[in-house]
Amino acid sequence: MITLPYALRRVYDDGGEEHVNDHATFGDGWSEGQRAVHEDRENAYALYRGNRRLALFGSGRLIQGASAGHLSMLLGES
Repeated sequence: MITLPYALRRVYDDGGEEHVNDHATFGDGWSEGQRAVHEDRENAYALYRGNRRLALFGSGRLIQGASAGHLSMLLGES
């Protein structure tokens, strides 16, 4: 199994994440994140390279359903 460098994950308002797919280039991952957030109007999506989050799509959806305890996750803080 070959692991591509950019991973798109679905992000839930409880802070959970689910792997969606992998991409060979940042541009491909970015395009897929944009498409996913337009088709799925309930969840947000994040693009990762390794453990580093590079982009978060639809983050406003998370803020509406999140408690104060999830704020650091949304901001990318540990």
